[in-house]
Parts: sequence; structure tokens; C-alpha cells
Amino acid sequence: MTSTLCGNYFRKRPPSTTGKCENPTPPRPAGGNCDPHFTTLDSFNYTFNGYGEYTLIQTTDLQVQVRLEPVGAESASNRATAIMAFAIKNANFSTVQFELFPSLNTTEIRVNSRLLDLDQAPILPSTNNFDNDQLLLTKSNLTIYKITFANNISFIIHIREQYDFLNILALLPPHLQYQGLLGNMDMNRTNDLVFPNGTILDSDSSEQTIFEFGESWRTTEQTSIFYYLSNDKHANHQNATYRPTFTQELFQKHQNTSRFTTAEESCYHLKSTVTQRQCIYDILITNDATMSEMHTNFQSNIQEWKEFAEFVEFQSQLTTPDFAVITTNDEVTILMSTIPIATPLATMISEGVNVTAVNQLSTHSTAPIGHYNNRLFLVLSTLLFFYYI
Repeated sequence: MTSTLCGNYFRKRPPSTTGKCENPTPPRPAGGNCDPHFTTLDSFNYTFNGYGEYTLIQTTDLQVQVRLEPVGAESASNRATAIMAFAIKNANFSTVQFELFPSLNTTEIRVNSRLLDLDQAPILPSTNNFDNDQLLLTKSNLTIYKITFANNISFIIHIREQYDFLNILALLPPHLQYQGLLGNMDMNRTNDLVFPNGTILDSDSSEQTIFEFGESWRTTEQTSIFYYLSNDKHANHQNATYRPTFTQELFQKHQNTSRFTTAEESCYHLKSTVTQRQCIYDILITNDATMSEMHTNFQSNIQEWKEFAEFVEFQSQLTTPDFAVITTNDEVTILMSTIPIATPLATMISEGVNVTAVNQLSTHSTAPIGHYNNRLFLVLSTLLFFYYI
């Protein structure tokens, strides 16, 4: 595709090889939300409430680990955990770590163990550059962050306003071999629960059996990539004997109560039965109906990224891409006609150039982007980050 948009893009970011826009390879979304429920790279959903630090994603050059700790007012019959911290080690880039401190209503963010102060940014969104612009850390508002690496690996972090847990959404290229809590990426959602030794757990297994799968990805002191202060260590965050309250027993306890009715009403709008049950579980555990908002945001993001990937793949199969680019001064409009989706995606902005996708795409808030790979897809996908706010 040749256009003024390509010209503007490559003027800022010269291509390393072809000098033209190439067929895109969209990222795949996966992640963990709330208490916590995981969506794998092949879109399989399951719940795992371990207590400790676990491998979320693992490839040859990428390690992502999460720390799960109890959430809400725990009792003998109300026990669950949530993501309280994570660490990302991506190839030769700096290690990024987020850690929540609910009692202080704050988040500590470290890059290569150095504590950052992002609260001083006078204007949001604000972007911090590391590794010679190969790593971008963007704060979009008080609770949403984006982490973007130059090798097409990105993360969206949504921190709940109470600072009692966070959601993490990974956007990963499909050509890598993945392991961990987020499974593999082979377009088969029935084989995503793979133990470190290669054993595959049946996707129809009970929640108790899936719990054992999750426990198999617990890290050790030697494999941990977390940074610990001098008075802290890996062992302080582990509880291998912890057992959560599983969904069936929680539902039985609260069945036919006003608490259950409130949970059902708060989660009814979610599209799938699985996500509705997960949302109800979280509200029953915490007795907090606002938990549904985090579910809604996370599931919307997952769905929109999946639809975006389908759209990009569809367009890449066309001999002549079914869209056009119109420019007027600094305004760039992408006109799209036969798009196989109906969900609004984004309004985009390049450095100094407003880019608006129209027809089946809707207008949303905009924000500047940073430095990315020379594929046009990466411009579009990175800009979509700002739609989620």
C-alpha cells in the first residue's frame, strides 16, 4: 500500500529494507484479570487462584512473571487471589516491574531496578523512553499504562482505582513458541494447559485440577526475575499450601441470597456464560459489585484486538487492499468498506498527523505515538492502545 500515510510514517521512521508498507502480522491478545481469570493466546478461559509468583509467559527470549496475593477480606470460605505485581524480561531490553501497594494507594514501577516517578508528569498521556527509544512506557491516565518494546511485544496494564489488583493484557507476535499460564499459540484452544514437562491437561478438567496445572508454573528463587528490596526475598511471596475457594463451592454458599442476585445483575451484560460466571465469582468473593467494570474493560479489549487481527488478516489476503487513504493538510482519513467486523476500533494519530478510521470504524480520543517497527500494521496496532482508555 502506498499513500501519504506511508510517507509520513517512513519520514519519521525510515524502513530498514523494502521502503514500502508490508503485509501485516497482527499480535494476539492474552492476559489475566481480576481474581485472576486467564485468557490464553488461543482464547481459552480458566481461573487460577494461586498464592505466589508464577510464569505467565515464557519463550526463548521473553519471560513474564506475575505475583498473586490474596484479595479482599479473606475468610475460611472466601479465599481468592489477584495479580499484585509483574515483571517482564524481554530479550536484551531493560526489565520492567510493576508492584502494587494497596495500603499506600500507590504503584511502584521499576526499570532495571530503578524506581520511576511517573506522578510528576504534568500532562497525560506521558511517555518515558528507555534503551534508546527501544522501550516505551506510556501513562495514559491514573490507572492505565502501556509498555511497548521495539520487537513488537506490548502490554496494557489496567490498575484498579483501589490499587488492590491489576489486569495485564499481552499483545504478542504469533511466530514465537510460548509456554506458561497463557498457553501456546497454535489456534487450538483445547491444548493450552501445558505443564512445564510438556504434559497437556484436558481443557474440560475441573477447577481443582486446573489449579494443579497453575501450581506447576510457580517460580523458584533461581528462576525469579523480580527485583526484591534488601529486606525482601522470593520466599516472602510464596504460599504453596494455599487453597482458594473454588467456583462451585462459592456459588453453593451464596445461592438464593441477595449477594448472588446483585452479582448476577452486575455481570449479566457480559457476552459469554464463562465470563459471566467469572464476574459473579469475583463479586461474591469481594462483595464489591464494581468488579464487573474491570471484567467489562478486559473482555472488551480482548475482543477488539481479536477483531482487529481478523480484519488485518482479511485485508492482507486481498490483491488490492479494500481501503483508501485521503489526506487534507495534516488530516489523514482511512476509508474502509468491506470490513468483516462491526465493532468500533479506533481513531489514530501519528506524529503531527491526525489519522481517522471511518465507515465501520468510529471516532475516539487520540494521543501521540512513539517509535515503532516499519510495518504499517504496527502504527495501527500501537495507536489502538489509546482506544482502551
